[in-house]
Parts: sequence; structure tokens; C-alpha cells
Amino acid sequence: MSVESTRKRGSAIIHGLSRQVMERRMSSTAQQDIQIERETYQQSRQGLDSLYQEAKKKLNEEIQTRLDVEKELLLQISMKQETEVVLRLLEKDIHEKQDIISLRNQLEEIKAQQVSEPKERKTNARKIAKSIWMPPPSGGCPVGAAARPPSARHFRHRVAPLHSIR
Repeated sequence: MSVESTRKRGSAIIHGLSRQVMERRMSSTAQQDIQIERETYQQSRQGLDSLYQEAKKKLNEEIQTRLDVEKELLLQISMKQETEVVLRLLEKDIHEKQDIISLRNQLEEIKAQQVSEPKERKTNARKIAKSIWMPPPSGGCPVGAAARPPSARHFRHRVAPLHSIR
């Protein structure tokens, strides 16, 4: 074997070894790249999981807040309906009391009329007695009798009883 062939062979072996070294280096670089990508993926996933958990927690809080607000709204609606019913009952009660007051006033007016009626009857009887008074036929009129009319008792036979005048 000649030196030249040994050199060629040695060069081929070196070239082959350097290729293997390069492949190993590339392989280890690729392994490192894969390892870095895996770590980056895991960190990204942890970050996304963290964001997901925070979003899920906020969603649950918002759902609870909404349920509380809906419950409060239903309570307010119920209270408003009760208030409206109470107002209607109060209005009805006020109208009934106004009717009672009106009836009492009417009763007082009727009582006042009943109290004043006998006085009016007496007054009317006196007016009637004065209007129908005639001096006695004998012509002898006592002094002052013409100036004042006789009372209603003098004309009982001519005047209707008080209870019949209405």
C-alpha cells in the first residue's frame, strides 16, 4: 500500500470521523434544541394553565355575583308588589273612612234639623196664629189686645195640632 493510498484512506477515515463528530454534534445540538423547546412548551403550558385557572375563578365569581344580584332583584320585586298591595288596601281604607265621616256629617245635619224642626214648628204656628187672628165678635176688645196677638193656645180649635204640620 502506498503512502498515497494510506493517505487517502486516512483522509477518508478522518473525513468519516469528522462527519460522525459533526453528526453527533448536530445530534446533541438537536437534542438540546428539543430539550429547550420542551421546556419552553412546559413553561407556556404552565402559564396558560395559570391564565385558565384565573379566568375560571373570575367566571365563577361573576356567576355568583349574578346569582346574588338576581336574588336581590327578585326580593325587590316582591317588596314592590307587597307595597302596591298595601297601598291599595290603604286607599280602600281611606275611602271607607271618608264614607264613614261623610255619613257622620249627614247624621249630624239630620240631628241638627230634627232639633231645629220643633222650634220652626212653634215659630210657624205663631205666624199662622198671627195671620188668622180675629178680634172677638162682641166688639169688646181689652186694652192692648189688638196690639199683641193671642198665643196659639187661644186658637186650638182653629189651628191644626203641631204634629200634623209637616
